[in-house]
Amino acid sequence: MQEFLNAEYFLAVRDAVLYGLCVFGGFVLLNSVIVAITGGPAAKNWGEAH
Repeated sequence: MQEFLNAEYFLAVRDAVLYGLCVFGGFVLLNSVIVAITGGPAAKNWGEAH
């Protein structure tokens, strides 16, 4: 029974970490797209640097 609980806990933690990475990655990607479309300061700096 203890091994079963440990496996369930491990799967729950793994799923939570993967979900968090997906949300964080999606937020960063969305923010990058918004900055690129609106031509924010970051986009201007990137344009000058390249």
